[in-house]
Amino acid sequence: MKQNPERLIRDQSQRMNENISRLATLNKQQELFNKGIRTASLFEFAVNYDEPLARKTYENFTPALQFSFSGVSFALIGFVLVVGLLSLFTFIVGLGSKALRNR
Repeated sequence: MKQNPERLIRDQSQRMNENISRLATLNKQQELFNKGIRTASLFEFAVNYDEPLARKTYENFTPALQFSFSGVSFALIGFVLVVGLLSLFTFIVGLGSKALRNR
């Protein structure tokens, strides 16, 4: 098909060859990841990632936790309140135990 005088046929042949090599790369990555995530599989993905697939994945990605200013603020306030209440509770318990020991 590469030697065909028709440009359409030559272009289709080139796209088919690109798709075949892309499929081979993806199959190789899938085999590596099926064996478990190891340094070799991560290195293979980082070096030979599939650009169209990675771009579409990034475009459709939404994080599980939506971080916003108000969300982070409320989380910090909640953390400070809990730590403060626990500190107050341990202080009160400590005073009570001292009072019982001094009797």
